[in-house]
Amino acid sequence: MDIQVQELLETIRKDGVEVAEQKAKEIISAAEEKAKAILSEGERKVQAKIREQEQAAAQLQASGKAALAQAGRDLVLSVEKQLQSIFEQVVVATVKETYKDKVLEDAIASVVSAWTSTSQLGAVLLSEGQEKQVASALKGKIGQALSSGLIVKTSPRVTGGFLIQEKNGAAYYDFTVEAVAQALSVYVNPMLAEILADIK
Repeated sequence: MDIQVQELLETIRKDGVEVAEQKAKEIISAAEEKAKAILSEGERKVQAKIREQEQAAAQLQASGKAALAQAGRDLVLSVEKQLQSIFEQVVVATVKETYKDKVLEDAIASVVSAWTSTSQLGAVLLSEGQEKQVASALKGKIGQALSSGLIVKTSPRVTGGFLIQEKNGAAYYDFTVEAVAQALSVYVNPMLAEILADIK
């Protein structure tokens, strides 16, 4: 009987160990599978985060480039505006300097001579300082128009150059420094724009 008990104990122990070993293998296998799944999920999350960061960096870079391009355009426009202002000031100063006694006399005489036959000219308007300087010279150059009723007088509207007024006062023909400078600036600005376009 001892042998049977012994065999029985041996069988129970052997079966128990085998079951325990099997259970341990199953637990280890499940743990390994779970570890693989965790690693795989972690790797997937890391890759997703990397892609997200790369997209954010690309957007930031594109944003930075766009902002830099806009700042460049703004700077060019600002410089262009300042240059145009400088050119306009230079043109005004040049026209004002050119509109001295002899040039002013000749310009008035030319305009009056050209328009006397087609228009009813009423007055030549000058700045106070210029009227004193050119009035006597104009008598010799446009004497016929003066005897026909054209008058030379001053106007606070004129700081340099002259205005021609029709007899009925319906129209003024503007040959002031500002008007001539503005007309010349129309030609200067396209040249300036062309120069700046080559820089852009």
